[in-house]
Amino acid sequence: MVELTPDERALIAKKIRAKAALQRLYEQHPFWEMHTFPHEDGQRQALESDHIIRVLIPGNGFGKTTVMAADCDMLMQRSDPFKPHCMPSPDRPTHAIWFCQKFQQFELMRPDLEQIWSAGWVWNATKHRYTWPNGSSLYALSSDADWTAVQGVQIDAVYFDEHPDKKFWTEMMFRRRGSKKTRFMVAATMTQGVTWFVRDIIQSWEDHCRQMGLDHDEAIRLQPHHRIFVWDSGGIASNPAMTDEDLRHYEEAEGLSDKERRVRLSGGYADFSGDSVFSIEALDRMEPDEGRHGSLLWIPDDDPIIAERIRRSRDFTYDHRFGGLIQPDLVKFREHVPPERGRLTIYEMPDEDAFGSYVIGADFAAGLEGRDYDAAIVGRVTEDGQVRQVAEARGHWGNVFFAETLWLLGVFYGEAFIVGERQFGLPCLRRLYDEMGYAHLYTRRNPEKRGVRISDSLGHHRSSGDTVIPNYRLGIVRGDVTLCSKDALQEHRRYVFRPRAVRKTIDEVGSSSDLVTGAPDGENDDLVMAGAYMWHGARNLSRFKRPDRGYRKGSFGEVFKVDTVLKPRQNARRDPYAIER
Repeated sequence: MVELTPDERALIAKKIRAKAALQRLYEQHPFWEMHTFPHEDGQRQALESDHIIRVLIPGNGFGKTTVMAADCDMLMQRSDPFKPHCMPSPDRPTHAIWFCQKFQQFELMRPDLEQIWSAGWVWNATKHRYTWPNGSSLYALSSDADWTAVQGVQIDAVYFDEHPDKKFWTEMMFRRRGSKKTRFMVAATMTQGVTWFVRDIIQSWEDHCRQMGLDHDEAIRLQPHHRIFVWDSGGIASNPAMTDEDLRHYEEAEGLSDKERRVRLSGGYADFSGDSVFSIEALDRMEPDEGRHGSLLWIPDDDPIIAERIRRSRDFTYDHRFGGLIQPDLVKFREHVPPERGRLTIYEMPDEDAFGSYVIGADFAAGLEGRDYDAAIVGRVTEDGQVRQVAEARGHWGNVFFAETLWLLGVFYGEAFIVGERQFGLPCLRRLYDEMGYAHLYTRRNPEKRGVRISDSLGHHRSSGDTVIPNYRLGIVRGDVTLCSKDALQEHRRYVFRPRAVRKTIDEVGSSSDLVTGAPDGENDDLVMAGAYMWHGARNLSRFKRPDRGYRKGSFGEVFKVDTVLKPRQNARRDPYAIER
């Protein structure tokens, strides 16, 4: 006869109790039995655990949110057959908080959560609160809310759906006191790298297991830490309710690094610091091209006779661009004559048939030698929505001379659509619009603020959670973006996930797209950002129509004032001091 150890006897007894508990729960929750819930690979262990902190970090499709919702419902019902000793005594209503990333996300999840919960609850949309017939309540709070909303609140359980926000986690840790023995549960896919939560909670559990001499399988089976339970294994392949087709879909997902794919499919976490943001394999498929180096010349600058002829044909001469004269045949490429303080390379000359499909992404700098570059990448959008690089400019110009470069590139490529970041580039973009008459620019217009000048809304505003780089990353891996500049390809290969500020790990990020990205110290990423804005412009090109231009001097349309007859309001000269409506 085999003699069992005390730990083994306790484990068998727990499984027997859990089996009986599950049978009773199936009678109350047909949904559970229908979806083979909870399965043995982590779900049941999490429900059985009486640890103060329970962390579920498997891959996508595991059913971790379902586990958390089931645990919450048993607490609200004050009937938990898996761990009855964790119910409040004496019997009283229980109260819990469910932290979501955003309320919009919670609204989308609500139907799935509600089919897991037992009947009788009532949802109060104004207070974001569920109430059960026995008086128990669950409050939904958004992680982007003010933390003082929960200051001083005592609750029985806190549930974090996805990575906890540190300020809320810290505040909730100090709610466990008195009769409220608060317990905490986290269900997240750890695609954010080595965050504060990984260091403080998960690695603390790992260190404890390692000191006990346990390997990974033994650690998740025995869960020896006195406070922390961690399940970091499995994914969609562990969930018996999922199909082979579901698994193939997850395995074939695009736009992921090897590390992120492993985390999403198999769970756990990974340190993304130092990893390339863009697919090296996709970049290697792009063939570098030497191109033709030179500069763009505004012909009237070089020919005083043509300049005088243009002045006489127009009734204003307030700048050397002749009132915003947009005429591609007045811009000429001069090969082997580089522009001052920079470089301009043409990979594909303009095609008049493609006018209207050219976009320019621009990244701005201060024009100081030894610092960041002003950079622009010109792309041609194909009929199937892909973008191929056709030109590139890079130099230390500053907002005055870089505006000249962008104007020449834009006119040369048939009044191309220009997209640039507004934080540093607004003076340059305003010069293009207000002084040089170039109007085919990206703007962030708010229809409710009709009195705001267009020049006050120029450019793309970078903010927290900005999707320009993630979308660009996906475009490259799918083959929708083709670069041919050796400098640009080199910068893209060196563009990496990196620590925030001087910390050693990627810290305090809100989502996978919030990971800190950039060039290593001493390197540049100007062409990366220019390429990202080029792709952003390609995706938004259909929303921004090229401005209509009047007929040339002496033509039939100009002589008979066709524009004035057909579009009198559009042809009227704009008052620069008027409020645009």
